[in-house]
Amino acid sequence: MPMGITGAPTAFCDTLAERLHDLLISHYMELSMDNGGCTSNTFEGMMEKLTVLFKQFKECHFSLAPGKTCLCVSETEFAGGTVGRDGVKPDLTKLTAIVNWPQPEDALNLASFLGLTGFYRTLIKAYAKWEGPLRDLLLKVPLDNMHSKTSYCRAMSSFKLEPHWKPEHTRAFLGYQHTPVAYSEMLVHTKSRQGQYSMRILG
Repeated sequence: MPMGITGAPTAFCDTLAERLHDLLISHYMELSMDNGGCTSNTFEGMMEKLTVLFKQFKECHFSLAPGKTCLCVSETEFAGGTVGRDGVKPDLTKLTAIVNWPQPEDALNLASFLGLTGFYRTLIKAYAKWEGPLRDLLLKVPLDNMHSKTSYCRAMSSFKLEPHWKPEHTRAFLGYQHTPVAYSEMLVHTKSRQGQYSMRILG
């Protein structure tokens, strides 16, 4: 699929779900946006799964990029975490970026920050309530007659937050920076059902 197309990951994921639904239902593989992966507790089991996957990929006329494919590894990055023999661990790259993110100066930077923290929305209780004050700031951006991504980005980056930033925004921002870290530390001690051998495919 050509890159740079708006909605491409969604279309990619929808196509895979339509063509590979039987593999997803039988837990032969899992999808997370434009990433796909499967696991097994034994090398033989992994090879059996790969045989089935590759056969169906061929029948569906799907192609795999060797540079984006990892086979028979004991640990890999998948769905925003590190998956391996010890279970699921948080992606330290994401956490570091959140903790070190400076207070946003414009709406575009704030939208990027919320996009990153949104990965942890299912782990954070009352996420929408925490997000509310910051999300409301984005609603102030005049986006009438935005017909292109360029004009949208220009409008977002030119909207400065300083005149609108209040103490509740600071509390929400700082709370965001620390809450995902606390939840991710809990995940480190959570054992998953992931196998010893993994395969990862990136769209």
